[in-house]
Amino acid sequence: MRRPSRSTKLSVSSPSASSSLPHCKTRTVRRRLTVGGWRPASNRRLSTHWERPSSREADGTAVVQTAAVREQGLLAAVAASRSWYDDIFDLHRIAVGSDLALWWAEGAPPRWHSAVKTLAPMSDHSEALRRMEPHPHGSIADSFGLLDLAPSGFDLLFAATWLRRRGVAATGPPLRWSRVIDRALMAAWNQRHDTVGVLPSDLWVHPRFTVLARHEGDDLTGGAILHDAGTVVGLSNTWSVDDDPVDPHELLALAAELHPGRAVVDYAWGADLEAMLGAGFEPLGPQHIWVR
Repeated sequence: MRRPSRSTKLSVSSPSASSSLPHCKTRTVRRRLTVGGWRPASNRRLSTHWERPSSREADGTAVVQTAAVREQGLLAAVAASRSWYDDIFDLHRIAVGSDLALWWAEGAPPRWHSAVKTLAPMSDHSEALRRMEPHPHGSIADSFGLLDLAPSGFDLLFAATWLRRRGVAATGPPLRWSRVIDRALMAAWNQRHDTVGVLPSDLWVHPRFTVLARHEGDDLTGGAILHDAGTVVGLSNTWSVDDDPVDPHELLALAAELHPGRAVVDYAWGADLEAMLGAGFEPLGPQHIWVR
C-alpha cells in the first residue's frame, strides 16, 4: 500500500477488498480497549490510590493546573466514554438507561463492555449493584475509583488512570497510517484485534467513528479508533503487533489532522500508561473495572 506523504492530507486509501489477511497474522498482537470498551493488556495493576495534586508547589507558588480544571478534564473523559457506550450499544440495538449518577445496559453488553458505569463520584454501591442485577456475569466500570465491590462478590480486574492531552498542532499524517474505509479491511482489523461481533464491519461509515490502520507493506501491524465525543476526542482500541508498538505521538498527530484543536482523552495502565505520560498526556484520576 502506498504510504501517505507527510505533506498531504491523511490518506483514505486502503488495501483492496480482494487482499488476503495480513502476512503477519502469526505475530503476537498487543491489544488495549480503553475509552470505549475495556480489555486487560497485561497482568500488571496500578495502585488504586490517587492523590489529588497539591494546589501549590513546594516553593509556595500557585499551580496553574488547579484541581477544578483537572476535575473538568476528568468529567469530560468520563462523558466521552459514556458517549462511546451510547453509540456502540445503539449500533447493537441494545437499550440503555441513565440518570445523573449511573449509566446501565438493559440487555447483555457486547464483549469488552461493562453493564454498569458510574457517571458521578459515589461511594455507596447499592444503586450500581441494583442496576447490575439483570447481569449475573459482567462488569461495573467505576469511573472515579471510589467503590469497593469485593465484599459483593466482584474482583478488581484492573485499575487504570484517565488521561487527557490537549490538542497538538497538525504537522501532517504520520507514515504507515490510513483510514479504514472498506469492509474487507475492517474485517481483517477486527480479526487481528479480536473484536469480531463487537465492532460492526461498517463502523467506519458512522460519522463519529474514525477507524485507523497501520501497515508495513501489505501487513496490518496496528490500529486505533478516534471517536468524536463533542468537546473532546476519545482514543481507544489501540493495538499493535508485539514487536512494533504504537507510538502515542503518531496517534496525537492523526487526531490533529482529523480533529484540529481538540483535546484527546483515554485511559491506560502499566507500560501503556508510561508511554502516554511520556507523550504529554496528563493523569486525571482512577478508573476501576470490577468483574464477576
